[in-house]
Parts: sequence; structure tokens; C-alpha cells
Amino acid sequence: MSAMSESSYRRRLTADLRNWQENGWVTPEGAAAILQSLPVSRVRGGFSGLIAILGAVLLGLGTLSFVAANWEAIPRPIRLLLLMLALGGAHGLAAHLWTQGRILAAEASMLLAGLVFAASIALIGQSYHLSGEFSDAVLLFAGGCLGAAFLVHSTAMMALGMAGALFWSGLITEATEAPHWPGYWPVLAGLALAVHLDNRIARMAAISGCLGWIALVLYALGQSGDWPAGGVLATGAVTALALWAVGVTVTNHPNAAIGRLGSDLLVPALSAVLLALFALQVVPLAETPDRRLDWLPFACLGALVPVGLAAFALSRTRASRTDLGAVVLLAGGSLALAALSPEDGFMARLAGGALVLLGGVWVAALGHEGRNGFGSRTGLVAFGAEAVYLYTITLGTLLDTAVALFAGGLLFIAVSYALLRFRRRLGAAGATS
Repeated sequence: MSAMSESSYRRRLTADLRNWQENGWVTPEGAAAILQSLPVSRVRGGFSGLIAILGAVLLGLGTLSFVAANWEAIPRPIRLLLLMLALGGAHGLAAHLWTQGRILAAEASMLLAGLVFAASIALIGQSYHLSGEFSDAVLLFAGGCLGAAFLVHSTAMMALGMAGALFWSGLITEATEAPHWPGYWPVLAGLALAVHLDNRIARMAAISGCLGWIALVLYALGQSGDWPAGGVLATGAVTALALWAVGVTVTNHPNAAIGRLGSDLLVPALSAVLLALFALQVVPLAETPDRRLDWLPFACLGALVPVGLAAFALSRTRASRTDLGAVVLLAGGSLALAALSPEDGFMARLAGGALVLLGGVWVAALGHEGRNGFGSRTGLVAFGAEAVYLYTITLGTLLDTAVALFAGGLLFIAVSYALLRFRRRLGAAGATS
């Protein structure tokens, strides 16, 4: 279910099973057993539920703005009572909607409760002149939301909690200009909650929080350790490869919820790899070559993780030799490019472009093999964009404007045709294998 949403997969499978029964390929009992094996869909309401979520956000913001504007005119006990009533009312409404089976509307009410909770922390602290750091209040909000998400199985509260945890790490990082290592605790809590809730939105919220915290740590390492930008990007590339390898390793985990989390991790991780590699080739445009290697031991140790996990996945037939080779080439190539820092910017961008093209082809191949969700489109888009970029910084800058436009048009057509043929060939290979 990685290539499409769970609801879309369920609808498609239901229609296919109906046709298979008519053709006599599947018995009615077998079809029922197949449908029952799917995880229970907890999202109902569709578009109306999304409208309810938007309405809850607007209602919450409007109410809080009105209360805040008249805050000084309201006696302190009434202020506290109003906030508690709003918080309790939002939770009560959510519980009622949940029992009625209106899951998205219930999540909208929980989202409203989360906003009220955030405002309560700020306004109560202001009313009673409570001292403390702003980051402590953000941590309280994140912890409360994650705790509520665990207790009431709320995806909305989990998403708010992950956003708050990431904001907390960002505040500490900005204040200290050093990596905020304690931020991994909310990340681990979010990943555990994603397994506990077992729905796609929760998994993507946890994965986004994980990637965001890693980005903050790498940024802080670059700032505090005075790492060159190329070193930070190369370390980011091998870290993203490690996340992909972790996803591949746990995709077939005996716990199906953990397997689905690993499956959903694949595309974001590989997208981060491609983005880091693309940025790595652009670095020579922004700064002079920097050959400081303080970052290299840390990055090399990090590179051992994806290589080791890919080798382990290969031994368990969860990855292929091509996958292991691609991991080795991309990790080693990114580290070598950042460490060597060619003085010739043209050669540096050309080497970086080769890595992006290699990564795009590999990601596209994974997608067509059915092992990487939307990776087919991700890889093909990355390959095409990189080909156009390489043309722009090479031939495009040397040709007359009219000739450059004409040649660029031909290149676009050629790249489009090549990608179409490549996609068809991969599809044909997948059908015959």
C-alpha cells in the first residue's frame, strides 16, 4: 500500500475482487478473507471532514483572538474558567463525534483542543506572571499533545505534538548554536506513536519530524563545528541513505504497523538524498572550495550505516546487489566530492550532476519494481530536472540566446522521450520478472 493511499488501495482491491469472483478466480469466502486482512480504515467523512478541520482552525483562531484582545478586561478566575471550558468542550465534542464514527470531524475538534491548549499555556503564564523560558512552554505543549495523542489515539494531536517538538529543538538550536541532541526523544516518541496509531498521516507526521530534527542537527553541526557547506550536505546525503536502509530493513517486519512505517519512510528518505546531492553540486557557485575535513570522520562513520544495512537487507533478499552498489556509489561519491572540492566549479557541478542522475535512475527503478511507492515519479523528475540543469550551466551558457533556446527545446523533447522509453522498459521488465 505504499504506491497509493490506503483508502484508494481498498477501493481498487474491492473492485478487482468483484471482477475476479465473476471470472471464477477467487471464491466469495476468499475475497471476504482478503478484505478482512486489510487494516481497518479509521478515516471517514472525506471532503466534509477536511472542511471541518479547516473550520476548527478558523474557529479556534477567531475565539482565541477575541479572548486575547479582551484579556485584560476579564477577571483572572473567569479567564481560567473560560480556558478550561473551551478545552473541555473541545475534547467532549471530539469524544461525541468519535462515537458517531465521524473520525475526521473528531480530529478537527481535537485540533481545536490543541490550539486552545497552546493558548492556555501562554495566557495563564501571562496572567499569573509565571517565569521561565519560552522554549519550556513549547516543550510543555509538545509533551501534552503527544500524551493526548497516545491516550485518545488522535492523529491531529500527534501532528501538533511533532510540530511543537520540532519548534522546541529549533529554539534551542538557535539559542545555543549547537546540536540539540535531546530532541531525539520526541522523535522516538513520534515514531512509536505512528506505529501505535497505524495510519498514514501519523506516519508521515513522525517521518517529517524525524527529517526536520536531523536537518536541524546537521545545520548546528555545521555552525558549531565550522563545517563547510559541502561537508554538511554530504553528511546529510549519507544520513538520508541510512534512513532509506532502515526503511528497507523493517518493511517486512513481523509487526505489520512497523513494516508500514518502514515502507512510508522510503520515498521521503530518497527524496532527501536527491535534494542533498543536487545542493552539493550547487555549492561551488556560492563559495570558494573549502577542503577542511573536520566533518569527514563523522560522515564516514555515518556512511557505514546505510552500507551495512543494505548488505544485511541483501542477505535477507530485501534488497538487490544493484541497491547495495547504488548505496556505496552515492555515499562514497558524495563524500569524495565534498572532501576533494574541485577548484573548477564546472567539474564539481558535473560530478555532482552524475551523482544526481545515478540517484534518479536508481530511485525510478525502485519505483517500477514496486519497492518504493511514488519513487518512480520522484526519480524520473529528478533525472529530467538534472539533465536540464546540466544543459543550462554548460552548453546553455556558451551558446547564443536563440540557439540556446532552440537546443534547449530539443533537449526537453529528447529527455521526455528518453524518460518515457525508460519507464516503459522498466515496466516491461517488471511484468516479465
